[in-house]
Amino acid sequence: MKFHWFAVLGIVCSVPTSAQEADEQVGDIFRITVFHESRSDGDTGSSSHGGGHEFIEKIVALRPGGVEKIYDVPREPNEESRLIDWQFPVRIFEAADGQMEIVNRGELEARRDLWLEAAKMRSDACGSWYFTWNAFQVKCDPDEVLETILAIKIQPERLEVGESFSHPAAMQPDELQLIGNEGWKFHASMSIDPDYFRRVEARSDVIVSEIMKEPITFEQAYARRSDELITGAIEVVLTASESGRVLKKVTTIQTTKIESDGETERTTSVETIERTKL
Repeated sequence: MKFHWFAVLGIVCSVPTSAQEADEQVGDIFRITVFHESRSDGDTGSSSHGGGHEFIEKIVALRPGGVEKIYDVPREPNEESRLIDWQFPVRIFEAADGQMEIVNRGELEARRDLWLEAAKMRSDACGSWYFTWNAFQVKCDPDEVLETILAIKIQPERLEVGESFSHPAAMQPDELQLIGNEGWKFHASMSIDPDYFRRVEARSDVIVSEIMKEPITFEQAYARRSDELITGAIEVVLTASESGRVLKKVTTIQTTKIESDGETERTTSVETIERTKL
């Protein structure tokens, strides 16, 4: 059983972000679309995977030190789908320093309890994993939605040539540079940190072992991955408006993994996030 874990990487790809852009006002609404695809080719064959999500972001209030926003997802017509998306809509205060706080926590908790009841799940199921067409985790903590919001925020704290740009899967940051003569397109290129990917794969192994009812610890899974040789690169391209608002972010991660038995796997993962004003 093999899963595609580019989405796991995407959770923590964002650099610190500004709470609000200068040309954005109360009442502004944005559509955020996320599409990810990956392809792996190796000695034992090839595989590909893709998927996407859509979010709605609305600026609802300006407060001292930050801005209040509502994030939502497109509403499904059936009640079951609405219950599954209990984390949305979420009202968040985003401070100028990038910190985020859930404002309507009580509403989220009430919707979560209704979802657990409808799914006939007890609270001790929270955190467990199950498998249908992919692996899914039973999430019950309202604060976990902040990881989702952070992953779809594409505006860096400073969008200027020479500014440091980081990625958690990289060995070290790079400086933002313009692409050719295109005045509003920036890029950063970084070498991957192989240990980061070993840890991601080890967490995947732990989840698979839980689903297969043959649980192992993270330490055991990580030890099995310790001999893997992993190399690769990360490239991030930011497309911005003339006002400096990032409209599109494309993150490409290419890796080559050589296992202890010599088996080789090459993977290319691409995540595209676009933020469009409605």
